Amino acid sequence: MSYGEQEDSGISLLYVDDEPVLLNMSKLFLEKTGGFSVTTAGNAKDALKLLSEKPFDAVVSDYQMSGMDGIGLLKSLRSAGNRIPFIIFTGKSREEVVIEALNEGADFYLQKGGDPKSQYAELAHKIKSAVKSKRAEEALEKRVIMLTQPPAEGNIEFEDLFDIDEIQRIQDDFSTGAGVASIITRPDGTPITKPSNFTRLCRDVIRKSEYGCKNCFISNATIGKPNPDGPTVQKCLSGGLWDAGASIIVNGRHIANWLAGQVRNEAQTEEKMLEYARKIGADENVFLDAYYEVPSMSTERFENVSKALFAMANQLSKSTYHNLRQARSIAEYERTKKELLQKTEELNAAYEQLAASEEELRQNYDELVKSEKELRESETKFKTLVDLSLDGILVVDFSGKILFANMETSRILDVKDSKSLAGRANIMDYIAPESRAGLEKDLGCVLQGIDRYPVGYKIINKAGREIWIECIGKKIHFNDSEAMLVFIWDVTGQKEIEEQLKESENKFTTVFMNSPFVLTLISGTDQKFTDVNEKFVSQTGYSVEETIGKTPEELGIFQDNNQYKLLLAAMREKGSIDNYEINCRKKSGEINLCSFTSRYILMGGKPFCLAVVEDITERKTAEEAVRFANRKLNILSDITRHDILNQLMVIKGFLEIAEDHILDQPGADCLNYIKKASSAIQRHIEFTREYENLGVNKPVWIDIRELISDSGNEKVVLYNDCRNIEVNADPMLEKVFLNLMDNTIRHGEATEVRVGCEISGDLLKILWEDNGTGIPDSDKERIFEKGFGKTTGFGLFLSREILSITGISICETGEEGVGARFEITVPGEHFKVVSN
Repeated sequence: MSYGEQEDSGISLLYVDDEPVLLNMSKLFLEKTGGFSVTTAGNAKDALKLLSEKPFDAVVSDYQMSGMDGIGLLKSLRSAGNRIPFIIFTGKSREEVVIEALNEGADFYLQKGGDPKSQYAELAHKIKSAVKSKRAEEALEKRVIMLTQPPAEGNIEFEDLFDIDEIQRIQDDFSTGAGVASIITRPDGTPITKPSNFTRLCRDVIRKSEYGCKNCFISNATIGKPNPDGPTVQKCLSGGLWDAGASIIVNGRHIANWLAGQVRNEAQTEEKMLEYARKIGADENVFLDAYYEVPSMSTERFENVSKALFAMANQLSKSTYHNLRQARSIAEYERTKKELLQKTEELNAAYEQLAASEEELRQNYDELVKSEKELRESETKFKTLVDLSLDGILVVDFSGKILFANMETSRILDVKDSKSLAGRANIMDYIAPESRAGLEKDLGCVLQGIDRYPVGYKIINKAGREIWIECIGKKIHFNDSEAMLVFIWDVTGQKEIEEQLKESENKFTTVFMNSPFVLTLISGTDQKFTDVNEKFVSQTGYSVEETIGKTPEELGIFQDNNQYKLLLAAMREKGSIDNYEINCRKKSGEINLCSFTSRYILMGGKPFCLAVVEDITERKTAEEAVRFANRKLNILSDITRHDILNQLMVIKGFLEIAEDHILDQPGADCLNYIKKASSAIQRHIEFTREYENLGVNKPVWIDIRELISDSGNEKVVLYNDCRNIEVNADPMLEKVFLNLMDNTIRHGEATEVRVGCEISGDLLKILWEDNGTGIPDSDKERIFEKGFGKTTGFGLFLSREILSITGISICETGEEGVGARFEITVPGEHFKVVSN
């Protein structure tokens, strides 16, 4: 097999920031990274002017800028319909800024700070991801057009029908799972996708020679030739490794080859391989070394891999053919419909002309013959429309005998051929016993001229499956006899949904009335109370009889009706509200602060407003006291941290640039000391951000297995044996396990980590064990102290603080020389076992 190179096209970037030093440094780093052409702007106004003058692939903008800020720039672009990828890159870390940016249509949000190289590498990655996503979206639009307006068969290519990125992912997953190399090529062997899991022998040795590369393409084309009996399995024509191939055929046209292989077995010999090395002019020692790196696989296993490859290629061919055929059927349907209407108009004009003059009729006899021919063609096309209709259409006489049925009717009745129904079957044969009397009555009504009313029946199709159908019938003449034209629809799914809806309504009523929270149901049209639960009665003092049929304003529920109008306006605008605070009045006149969470729901096709109301008077009083005390501290620390991190980023950025110009060792040593000091300051500042957020958010239920899913380091293998267990903890719980993994990688020299869960009584123990050097007994408690350790000394200290918020403890019980063992003990009220 061979492969081709796929290069990313260059990205034109507009970078916006009001700090010239950061602006110039960012331009240097991004253009040095490669693949970017960076234009800079010192403010949002200049950026808008540049965007109106020339196209860009993406925009990166700071948040805090004089005049219009970064989100203001984003809003201006989105309101004008500009969907250009937009990334906010700033030192601001407040959650509301992130949420606003994403809500206004930002593609990514990235916080400044940290090592400049890794920072700008991440920024470059996000820019490329956003641009790639935008280009993929545009490519998808083109594919939709290709499917709904299909070109001539000879113009269809593989890339026209598939999302190459999605196909690449499927190919990569198959290659990884099967342990073989894989690629998709055109029929002539030239590549379409990037190679997966290619061996060094093929990639770096054989393809380096012109002769070897040419043989690769020939081999691809040969092994990928269509073979309906199964995959082609043979030695590669370029080097002799074992390969397998299957063709992808759409609508009878061979459009691609799916190849897998690059494995060896006992059939290969060293001499044969060296003979080919000499033939292509490769270094024999290098060739042989690369050959022994090739994975070995038994013939039986490789044949099984080949069968899987053949099955996947066939499935890809079939599903694509079905999609293409469906799209063409729709296009043909629309074209036929348009022609039918046009011909009908022409016939009407012809009939008017014929009625005007008998003489003119004789003069236009030839035109009449032509029109009659077109009418026959129209009737043929009309029959085609009936056959392809998504509605069941049949004609029956008044005894129930089927005179005509289209394909959809045969599908509903589970009969293979619709023609076998006409004249040979009676609709009564398929009607369930409980529905036959109703059908006989309806046949009598239509015979008397009472028609065009919908009815429903239960039928039993040929396979014995019960199906509910809805019908509408009309009396017609068919083959010179009275008959009934019937349209039918399969409504089995709708019936099932209706039953589920009834069950859901019963559950809703039970939950509503017995909820421990105040619940109200208000009409969405006139804002009158429709229902309230017992908790409402006990908390407000109003009885159900006093409440139902009145509006909150009429009862005087709210202290300020203007506040209530604002609440209604928010509901109409957003469709829902969460934790909306408003002053409420009890029947006794007492005023309390309440929190409203409300949603619009449909009941009986009408809108209602379902609200959950919580009295938060006491809680808000306590929260306000704490919030007032913390507000000044948070503002001060946020501003200070932002300014310090910005200046640290400037220092570290220019240190990176200065390193390229320092030639003497003393100067390099000085720069290194400065870099270490800057990194230490930055770690301390970053720790203040994390510690400041500790305990800010309410504890949440977190799935342990999903939380600990990957080591993040290819040298450390992670085994997670925790299943179906959720822990109620601070949202920062993830940092605990990140710190444990960091401790294992940095200090433990481990190659394996195993996470297990043990439940004993009402306690859960989460065990983190590695096979590293372990921790001395003298340090087992000191490792949790702030400042202890080889780096910042904050990781395990912060971990213990996070866990203690919900009463969870952590200790180290491993054996030095055997490995570290951390035990996390969770009390019973903070963990639960869930079903799969």
